Amino acid sequence: MEIDMIRKIFIILVALCVLCSCGQQSPTWQEQYDLGIRYLSEGNYEEAIIAFTAAIEIDPKRVDAYLALSELYMDQEDYEAAVKILEQGLSNTDDSSIQVRLDEAKKMASIDFENLVSDALSYSGSGEMEGFEYHIPKINLDDSATVQLNQEIYDTLKYERLEADVSEYGYAEHSASYEWAVNGDVLSLVIEVEGTMWAWTDYYIYNVSILDGTRISDESVIADAGFTMDEYYTKTEQALGSSYWDGWNRTDEMFQDNGFCEMFNAQLKNTISRENVESALPYMNRSGQLCVIAPIYSLAGADYYYHKLNLSDFVFIPDYKNGVELQTHAVNISQDQAYQIACDYWNFTPGDVDGETGFEMFVTDGGTVESQSTGKTYYYYLLRWWVDSDPDSAHMSTCDWIYIDAETGECFFDTP
Repeated sequence: MEIDMIRKIFIILVALCVLCSCGQQSPTWQEQYDLGIRYLSEGNYEEAIIAFTAAIEIDPKRVDAYLALSELYMDQEDYEAAVKILEQGLSNTDDSSIQVRLDEAKKMASIDFENLVSDALSYSGSGEMEGFEYHIPKINLDDSATVQLNQEIYDTLKYERLEADVSEYGYAEHSASYEWAVNGDVLSLVIEVEGTMWAWTDYYIYNVSILDGTRISDESVIADAGFTMDEYYTKTEQALGSSYWDGWNRTDEMFQDNGFCEMFNAQLKNTISRENVESALPYMNRSGQLCVIAPIYSLAGADYYYHKLNLSDFVFIPDYKNGVELQTHAVNISQDQAYQIACDYWNFTPGDVDGETGFEMFVTDGGTVESQSTGKTYYYYLLRWWVDSDPDSAHMSTCDWIYIDAETGECFFDTP
């Protein structure tokens, strides 16, 4: 009895399992494809690969899953896997868009990324400074556009800079170095040329398609980095303004000088101007971060200097747009009070005559002066006398002067 009962229960459970399995529907191609897209948007790449692969197995004739999966592999720099899935897709669909993507994947798979950029010329042991180095890069791709670009770079750096220096000075006046990064199919090459005898650096930026060697527009580089143009302009302005303020504090003693404040504010305005922001040259570094080379205006030396700025990694100063306030001071001393202070300073009373010359003395008002350094207002008074008693040759001559602080009444001989 117990055995029969157990057998019946087993049969019932099997039947229930069969019924349950019969009630489930297999996932569709669209469901797996949409699942892959969702995983991709969430950064869950392993699950995305599984979902796209499942979609291909469900319907090998549909193109989109092949393209999505190959793009994922390309982003992960697994070009061999991208080639393999695209060859499978081309075999199953004979679709032209897969053929285009396959050609790109094969091109990327053939590149030696470790040595994509190397020295075309390396020059050292010259110049006036120890450790002098001059390196001209070349991009190791064989398409015609890249060959032409390499020649342009070589001509610019060797003939226009290096040999021009040697011809004029007898030695190289510049050092040159470079850095490069690959993000997707974009190569960013940044060449830095520094003066060995003065603090000036020139930069040459090349954003190049690895697929065909053509130059990539700034707008495309910015879009590839995930920025809209408005976002890029805003972020570049913030980076420029914040970098301009680097090392300064609004309480610095230099900001007590109104003349310095005016110069500081003018150069800040130039640095964050739309014209200057639009002159910035964008590129991407090895972390895929958008960077720029842009002028930051200077308070000493040249009017501006070029700087490297990482738009994803800089110390943001929220009030970077606001210049420093000019110093203002109260006027507590009236004109009449200032006149009396001047008279007391010289121990003068109207009608006084100089004891040695016999000339009549006068205290005259020279107007007011505003100090460019402090912003303070000063009254200017002169102690004068009439020279010569002959009406035809008589003239007023100054024998002393003072500046009176309109805030405190303090007297100064020197110009404030």
